[in-house]
Amino acid sequence: MSFEIFRKHRSMLSGQIDIFERIVIPSLKDGDKFLEVGCGDGFWLSYIKNPKIKKFGLDISKEMVKKASPFAKVVVGNALHLPFSSKSFDVVFLNSVLEYCGDYEKPVKEISRVLKDGGKAIIEAPNPKVKFFGRILRGKTSRFGEYEYPWEIRKKQFEYPPLKVAKLLKKNKLIPNGVYGCNLMGIPTLFKFNITLFNKITKIFPLMGSYIYLNCVKK
Repeated sequence: MSFEIFRKHRSMLSGQIDIFERIVIPSLKDGDKFLEVGCGDGFWLSYIKNPKIKKFGLDISKEMVKKASPFAKVVVGNALHLPFSSKSFDVVFLNSVLEYCGDYEKPVKEISRVLKDGGKAIIEAPNPKVKFFGRILRGKTSRFGEYEYPWEIRKKQFEYPPLKVAKLLKKNKLIPNGVYGCNLMGIPTLFKFNITLFNKITKIFPLMGSYIYLNCVKK
């Protein structure tokens, strides 16, 4: 998410705003250290207003890091090798990041490494079955129009549906305690399932949310 995308597509992205306001922000308490991996221009970092939260961001783009710097301590880096000490964060947030990494397992391992025991990770896993990604699969641009999705990214979205991402998280001591979906068939909304129920429902209704967030606790 960026400020530019939000300004152009505010109504469509309202579900993601609900996720952040109702899931991410309540996870934070005074003194916590928060990390956003793939922070872009700092859109989500700017949403955290509590000055007692220690905010950190990471992005692969020097330009984005410069734009995000007013909102947090932001560094240039790669999700495959996070430049932070082990067990140093209370909450880690990823939004539309995993599918760009090429290798899902390495960033998940890194998230688990830098997260404190009992810490929370909120991770978005795209639902590849929705119409949005169906258009991408046919080789068209995304719903945002100006952004092309290379085949490598489209392929990863289909190789790693939310249930497979959840299994990978569990393997790395990140236990999902809730699955949140938004933008139900294009309608901004928010709903919660456990991962097993979600998997069963989406076999019958595959368009259950274009954005799926896994709310995890490190055990």
